[in-house]
Amino acid sequence: MNEDDKLDILLIEDDLQDQAFIQDCLQSASIVNQISIKSDLKSGGNQLKANSYHLIILDQKLSDGNGIDFLQKLRDAKNDIPVILITGHGDEATAVKAMKAGASDYISKDKISSESISRSVQHSMESYHLIMRAKQAEINLSENEKRYRTIVETVSDFIFELNPDGKIIFVNSAFKMLGYDREELIGRHIKEFLVSDDIEDTVDQVATQGVGPLATTNLEVMFKTNEDSTIFGEMGTTKMFLDAFGVWDVPAEMAFKKNINKKFLGTVCIGRDIPTSEISDIF
Repeated sequence: MNEDDKLDILLIEDDLQDQAFIQDCLQSASIVNQISIKSDLKSGGNQLKANSYHLIILDQKLSDGNGIDFLQKLRDAKNDIPVILITGHGDEATAVKAMKAGASDYISKDKISSESISRSVQHSMESYHLIMRAKQAEINLSENEKRYRTIVETVSDFIFELNPDGKIIFVNSAFKMLGYDREELIGRHIKEFLVSDDIEDTVDQVATQGVGPLATTNLEVMFKTNEDSTIFGEMGTTKMFLDAFGVWDVPAEMAFKKNINKKFLGTVCIGRDIPTSEISDIF
C-alpha cells in the first residue's frame, strides 16, 4: 500500500492488551497512517466528531455500552464510515446483528492477526468505495432528472407520456393552456382527449410502439380543450403537430429485433401548436 493510500483509523477498545495487539497487527500490515485509540464509546464519539477518519475498529462490549448500538447511531445519522466490529469468540449471533446494522465486516478476537486485519480493512474499504460510487451515481441521476424536468416544464410544447395501455402518466405544464390541471389528465386514456374521424387509427399513431423511422412524426391531431374552463368557449379543440415514439427497456435499435427479451414501457409524445398561418394553409 502506498503512503497516500494508508488510512487514519479510530480504534475503540477498552482492554489495554487488546489495544496494543490490534495496533501492532495494523502496523505490521502496513495499512495505517495514523491510529487513534479510545477506551469507551463516549470518548470515541467525541474523537470522531473532532477528527476525520477512514475507518473505525470497534469492540462490541465496552464499559459504557455496546458497539452495535454505537454503529446504529452512526448509520441513523447518515454516517457511512466503514466500521469493523470486534466480537467475542463464537459470538456469531452478534456478528449477524452487526452486519444487519451496517458493519462493513467483523472479526472474532481469537482470529485477529496482521493478515486477518489487513483482509478485513481491504474488504471494508472496497465495499465503502462501491457504496459511495453508487450513491454519487444516484445523486447525479437525480440532478439530471431535475434538470430535464425543468426543461420539460418550461417549454411551450405539449409533452406527455402514456403507459403501455395508452393512459396518461405524465403531462407538462403546457396543458394549462388547454384549461387542464395535471390531475384532470393523469390516469385517463388518451382517446378521451382526441377528436378524429378515425379515432382508432389516430390513437394507434399517438400511442405508438414505434421507434426511429417507425415512430410517429408530424401527425396532425385535434386535442380537446377542457369544457369546464373559460378556454372551451373560445376553442373546443386545439390543432397540433404531434411526434410520438415508443419507449422500451432495450436500446431503440433492438426494439423490433426478434428473439430478444424486451418490454414496451410506454410512449412519449411532443405536440406543437400549429401557427395560425399554417392552419390557413391547411384549408
